[in-house]
Amino acid sequence: DFHVDEYRFLSNFYPAEVDWAGVIFPTVEHAYQAAKTLNPVEVEAIRTASTPGKAKKLGKVVTKIIGFDFVTTIKIILGASVLFSGLFTFLWLREKFSNPAAFTGSIVYALFPYHVWDLYKRGSVGELLALAIIPFILWQIERKSIALAGVGIALLILGHNVLALLFLPVILIYL
Repeated sequence: DFHVDEYRFLSNFYPAEVDWAGVIFPTVEHAYQAAKTLNPVEVEAIRTASTPGKAKKLGKVVTKIIGFDFVTTIKIILGASVLFSGLFTFLWLREKFSNPAAFTGSIVYALFPYHVWDLYKRGSVGELLALAIIPFILWQIERKSIALAGVGIALLILGHNVLALLFLPVILIYL
């Protein structure tokens, strides 16, 4: 265990007050576990837990913010990003090609090896969301919906700024 002696301060269990959402927690672990719920009673129980270990135990049984634990929420986001990648690609390509060609293109895009590698190996949430937003932007450009294209560009920048830097020139050329 490397969180002993001179490196003990790196542990979430190290006693260091944390101000999160205007509430003072005795350790990072207390604050981290309290962030899993919006229930003020549960937040207070975690905040007042006598040890970080007890706070961690309480954090495992709190009411989740959207009804799923953290890992399940990430899996849902990753799966939805792949589905929306395919859907938005289909809607974009349908503007230019026949439905069978658009469907084929959307399957190829959604299951492109880099996309699959990003999903299964890296688990890069921001990048997968950005890869779903790019065909959305192109679809909105085809539909002449500047407002929604602008929203898509803003989401692209927020989701993954490196992909935004790579694709904004492509989007400008596509215009």
